[in-house]
Amino acid sequence: MSNAGITSGMDVTQVRQLATQMNRAADEIHRLSQQITSKLHSTPWAGADQKRFEQDWTGRHAQQLNTVVQALHDAARVAGTNAQEQEAASNR
Repeated sequence: MSNAGITSGMDVTQVRQLATQMNRAADEIHRLSQQITSKLHSTPWAGADQKRFEQDWTGRHAQQLNTVVQALHDAARVAGTNAQEQEAASNR
């Protein structure tokens, strides 16, 4: 790992790239979750097993993925803010 661009312990460019990557990953997880939900609803399947499966997916798995999505967006926001604050402090 190169130390080029590091200002007081932070490579601002790399931290911004990390934030961008985290946002992209969150968006991809969200997209996949929606795609799976759509496929689940369009798959010919009826009965008690289907109801349980759909309830598990909707009530647990999809919610957990949404939690991951939110956590990634939150972490990306914090990383971006930290990079901005580091840049501002370094330019004083």
